[in-house]
Amino acid sequence: MSETESETVKSHRDTIDYKMDVARQNITDTGICDCGHAPSDGLGTGYGYQVDDGEVWTMCYPCCAVETRDDVMNASAPGRDPRVGGLYMNTDGSELTTWTGEPIARVIWRGEPHPFARRWRNERNTRRYYNAVFTAGCERIVLSGVAAPGEYATARVIKGDR
Repeated sequence: MSETESETVKSHRDTIDYKMDVARQNITDTGICDCGHAPSDGLGTGYGYQVDDGEVWTMCYPCCAVETRDDVMNASAPGRDPRVGGLYMNTDGSELTTWTGEPIARVIWRGEPHPFARRWRNERNTRRYYNAVFTAGCERIVLSGVAAPGEYATARVIKGDR
């Protein structure tokens, strides 16, 4: 193998896709996610990925939900980016959930349709502004964003420890 080919192989091994393939193979071989639990039953593969600083870990769905809750808590800390990703509005519009369906926050208000709702391929014009409350112990964080029932929700912390 020439030096150029060796560089190509090394750079491929540094990619996230390669690391995800390795993580997926580890689950196939051991039946255990990196979080220490077996993949969840039901929807999809039973596990999700956590990518941080170029490293990839696999987690069962309940551990993915814990990570999303931690993301909301971290977004409310002073000086942190207030945006939160990976949230969805459930089909009746009453709560925000993780991508696996775990409830995260209760929707307390839904307002007027968002002016660019039609641009987001939502012909029913159901994307609306919302406020939701995330509660963890005595911590109460208010999230605000735009979403339609059953779709991805944009979210940012508007009230918390900020």
